[in-house]
Amino acid sequence: LDTAIQTPPPRPPSKAVCAAQRGVSCRSRRSGWRQHARPDQQDKNESMNDLAQARASCQLAERAYLDVIDFVPAEYDNYVFLTAIYNQAGSYFDPIYFQQALEIADKGIKAERYGPAIRFHKALALYNLGRIEDVIKVLEPTVKMDPRYTDPMLVLADAYKRANRLEDAKKQYEAVLAIATGGS
Repeated sequence: LDTAIQTPPPRPPSKAVCAAQRGVSCRSRRSGWRQHARPDQQDKNESMNDLAQARASCQLAERAYLDVIDFVPAEYDNYVFLTAIYNQAGSYFDPIYFQQALEIADKGIKAERYGPAIRFHKALALYNLGRIEDVIKVLEPTVKMDPRYTDPMLVLADAYKRANRLEDAKKQYEAVLAIATGGS
């Protein structure tokens, strides 16, 4: 109880993060709608405008986080958020962003050696680059840092599966299921 009282409430995401998420989210929704439209109803200019707007939002968020990291280099969360943005940009715009995610993740790990979130985002970048053995190396200690943080456990299970380590994958999936159902 004392710890809960002393812990400050979580901060809302910055305007830059919200802008980037809105840009990517807007692009995703419109792309989904556009897939169901007839080809003669699709407007290529609108698609290009959506993409340009999403890129601009991403670049705005990137610049904001880089500025904040320069100002407060020890603040772990900023590395986590920027790495997440780079992973999104790698998925939507250009895979080169996954390499940038790795670079920022390594800096974030230096800022907070025991932070599981930055390691999770590093693993996502590695996964998207096809470096499955590296994903496993990053996530095996990560799941021990916070045994109830299921996101890294799920990615680790999938990496085990892709590496044909099926028993290890099964154990991870069972652990996630136990957490999800309140088991032990």
